[in-house]
Amino acid sequence: MFEPANDFTLSEIKDYRSFAFTEAIGNPQHDPFFSVEDAPAWITSHGYQLFALQAGTGNTTLWDPEDVSTKELKAFRNQAGHHLAPPLQSLWLDLSELVRAPQMFRPLARALPCQILLRKSTSLVQIHDNHTEMKIQYLVPERDTEVDIRTAGLSAIATANPTAPEISVAIAIPPANRKGKKKQKPTTLKITWQERVDTIEYISHVPPTFDVPRNPTALLLDLSGTPEMLTNRQGKAIPIDRFIRAENQESWDGSSGHPKGDVNVSGFFSDVAVEIRCRKVDLTCNGIDWCQFPDRSHFAGCERYEADEEEMRKLWNHELDQNEVEAASHIGIIARFYTRVCNAKCKVSCDGVPILVRYTQNASAYGKEHFIGCSKWNPGERGNHIYFAIPANVPERDVRYVIENDGNLPPGHDLPDTKCVLTVHPRVKLQNCPYSHIINNRIVPAKMERLGCDSKLIIFVPINFSPDTAHKAIILLKKHHNHPMHPPSKPNASDQLKLRTAVTETGVLGLTVQKFLNAPSTSRIYDGKRVAEVSPAYTDTRKIRDALAAEKLREHPHGMDWKGVLHHIDNHELKLPKAERYIHTSLS
Repeated sequence: MFEPANDFTLSEIKDYRSFAFTEAIGNPQHDPFFSVEDAPAWITSHGYQLFALQAGTGNTTLWDPEDVSTKELKAFRNQAGHHLAPPLQSLWLDLSELVRAPQMFRPLARALPCQILLRKSTSLVQIHDNHTEMKIQYLVPERDTEVDIRTAGLSAIATANPTAPEISVAIAIPPANRKGKKKQKPTTLKITWQERVDTIEYISHVPPTFDVPRNPTALLLDLSGTPEMLTNRQGKAIPIDRFIRAENQESWDGSSGHPKGDVNVSGFFSDVAVEIRCRKVDLTCNGIDWCQFPDRSHFAGCERYEADEEEMRKLWNHELDQNEVEAASHIGIIARFYTRVCNAKCKVSCDGVPILVRYTQNASAYGKEHFIGCSKWNPGERGNHIYFAIPANVPERDVRYVIENDGNLPPGHDLPDTKCVLTVHPRVKLQNCPYSHIINNRIVPAKMERLGCDSKLIIFVPINFSPDTAHKAIILLKKHHNHPMHPPSKPNASDQLKLRTAVTETGVLGLTVQKFLNAPSTSRIYDGKRVAEVSPAYTDTRKIRDALAAEKLREHPHGMDWKGVLHHIDNHELKLPKAERYIHTSLS
């Protein structure tokens, strides 16, 4: 019985039946009739591998017939009998020691004559079909004598099967000269019927960046020692695959699984043969976002298997260098200012364009008589349109020329095209590149584009609850990343827990980011270190501000204004004895 057939779709079973057998086998009135409900009884493992190879890749493979057990050959032959598809039938009966490649034997509407020539080769048979213009090679067992089977055997077959094509076959195999034992295939561990690995490694936490193993390896994640990690702040359980994605700093996208994709998975227990039903989460790396005018040389040949902080620093240094170059150049300063203006948007829906506007009264503090405003500005929408004062180090004459000539540089400034080094994590969701770009002697604002990555993250999550597997998952990583890693951009569960502990001890009432960072309780909880030093993701203080706002909202769900005060009185103050109340009454 081929148990995986129970998970095949109806269309897959019918396609396999059409591939291996004649059309009559699928007719309920025919005897025998191969029903889709009994697919495990008449689908064999090697037969399905050939079918899957043909359907999925179309490539011809070389099979060693000694890898096919006698039991499997007999099982296939007993199930198929004389009901094999005609092109497959004659070769199967007389060359049954050959494992056939699927492309050669697609069922035909009628049998067509073809000639198959087999040329002599060392332990290799080559078949050429003049009708399909296909050449297929097979490995066969070495023999002691030359064999010629262009005799009565095939004639008898053709007589018994008038629909079979006429073939002419000659096989010549020289005697074997090799001595010694046959080389053994390396032992591998089965994860699913499609996935095999060399080793299974145990991990008890999710690293910020997964290393991609160079040899097939599965990771068994076991959070039994820290089950609280799989519980949110409301006390509800969260799926382990969601936790993995939240902890990992890479950006992943894909399917979280569906019932049709559920598979039997081994490797969760010491007995690796024990299988349990799992949901398959199939994710692909989102890569990085880079400028539409990138310097591709920085990523040429990049193959990241392990976390490489040195390459990450190089990216940062390239950006620092570009900042320095722009600040040191007269045209660079103008280009940066013009890029800022072009990327700015009005606060209201507007199709205006930036223009040079004269001050109505005095010049600016830097002596500039004009500023950059919106062509659609009107007195009724004060403050809703763009406004840029011209910086002191930007000549007003050059700004006017660039604005009025759609970004073209002033005369006398011929510069080569620039290449940008900016790359950001997809989580940043940056739309426009802040750097300046000169293309064909014109300042061109640039968009950010996605550089895709083929690295894969596959997670197998047990479906049925069991104390032995409730906090476990098996993780597979495939293909290297084509980009360096970026600095941590989101706090993990440990970072968030430590921050919440510090906020709770400090108290949220009137708490600001600066008060929190300077609080003695914060210094004590972080062992005298800066928050960003312990949790690099909090280098961006906006994330601390967001965390403080979330804590305030949790303690005061109705806000900190008058509505929140009334809710606090009704749900807290009135429940206290009068002597302990801080607020005794409210008037509105």
